[in-house]
Amino acid sequence: MTDFSFEISEISPVERDIKVSAPEAMFAERSQALFDKLAASAPVKGFRAGKAPRHLVEKMYRARVLKDVQAELMEDGFREAIVRHDLRPVSRPQWKPREYAGQGDFIFSFVVQVLYDLKNVVIDGLTVERERVLVPDDVVDAELERRRQAAAVTKTVEGRSVVADKDWVRVSFEGKMDGEPVAGGKHDNELVEIGSNQFVPGFEEALIGRSAGEACSFTVTFPDDFRVEKLRRKDVVFDCTIHEICERVVPALDDEFAKDMGDYADLAQYRIAVREELEKFETERSKRSFRKRLWQKLVEANSFPLPPVLVDEETRDVAQRRLSEIARYGLNPETLGLKPEEFMAHAREEAENTLRAVLLREKLAEEYGVAVSDAEREAHIQKMAEEMNVELAKVTEYYSAKERLDELDHVLKHDKVSLILEEKVNVVEVDPKPAEPEHDHDHDHDHEHSHEHDSLDAATAPKLILDPNAPLDPPKPEGEKR
Repeated sequence: MTDFSFEISEISPVERDIKVSAPEAMFAERSQALFDKLAASAPVKGFRAGKAPRHLVEKMYRARVLKDVQAELMEDGFREAIVRHDLRPVSRPQWKPREYAGQGDFIFSFVVQVLYDLKNVVIDGLTVERERVLVPDDVVDAELERRRQAAAVTKTVEGRSVVADKDWVRVSFEGKMDGEPVAGGKHDNELVEIGSNQFVPGFEEALIGRSAGEACSFTVTFPDDFRVEKLRRKDVVFDCTIHEICERVVPALDDEFAKDMGDYADLAQYRIAVREELEKFETERSKRSFRKRLWQKLVEANSFPLPPVLVDEETRDVAQRRLSEIARYGLNPETLGLKPEEFMAHAREEAENTLRAVLLREKLAEEYGVAVSDAEREAHIQKMAEEMNVELAKVTEYYSAKERLDELDHVLKHDKVSLILEEKVNVVEVDPKPAEPEHDHDHDHDHEHSHEHDSLDAATAPKLILDPNAPLDPPKPEGEKR
């Protein structure tokens, strides 16, 4: 049987216009096969199933056969075009209008978005800074003091009920503006240090002179430079209940404190252990920071067009992730001073950088023959189980699902490609830069956040190439309703 023929035109570097011709003989053969099937079972009035004359079957079911064969040939033609011309589609085909009466070659066209054909990746000449791992004595001292303060015991103050400066007070409160609750403005059993300036100016001062067990209300005017734009220069009424006045008993920084913190003989041994922990943390932080800059540099040096459908999809995913993150603090883009269009512009920029990083990684993995072995997967799963102190069987079961195993492969492939890049770029050692705060909270909480989700150092990749075997749902012939 004669095969399909194709005419492919480039609309843009990431779009193709494909014209497909299915010979009349191919259409006729497919039609006859379908008529044969219908003749054996399709109902025709006045005849038993399978006994109707062939010409009646063809007359009655001609329109249906014409439609079904067109749909079948369109799907097969699309898939054949992908394979024969090594296309990498990222969108479903956009079918163009067509007319066919059942005679002559069946010709149809579609437009499809494809991945850009990335030829060469620019690496030579890239210079990336890597911070040295330095843990000065004063940093160790500060960490020991932080742990000493964290080990403090809070006790209720006896014999006094009026709040004074420098007191610790346990309170519950809710802030309202114009009678409506302020996002993130409600807290229960919050421990406030009077005079610490951890809360919005005026809040801590308003508690001085009040008594334990007292319910009160007071108004605080938010400052001009408050991070949430809609609260700047606004009056917020706080309904507050003072539960108790507390004192914090902080242990002495001595050998007994060290023994209480673990299996340490004395403070000197504990200090060594703390330094080692800090060095390990700084080593990982330096590595993450270096890799982030490495991929940023690579993306900046390799700009190339992206299929719009991929950018749109990844932008939606990025926006949803960022919304979920800030929602955990009771915030939204508006309260952070971002207009919707600004928020989406940031999301689109991040999406484009992420997609380019993923495509560059896949190209480099192909160039350097990077693959992931079963042994590497097993070793990584074993390491994860040990680090999380979880049974190996449970972690193994978690990665038994294909999509999770694919994510693990992305992680391992990303690490391998990153190591190759580290050997090829110019690395400049620099002193550590002051750490920037990762979140701007109104007051201090002992939160633990994970910031392993930087887009350019992300291990999981969006699904890029359309599965050619997925149903395509081609449009019905012109004039028919869906």
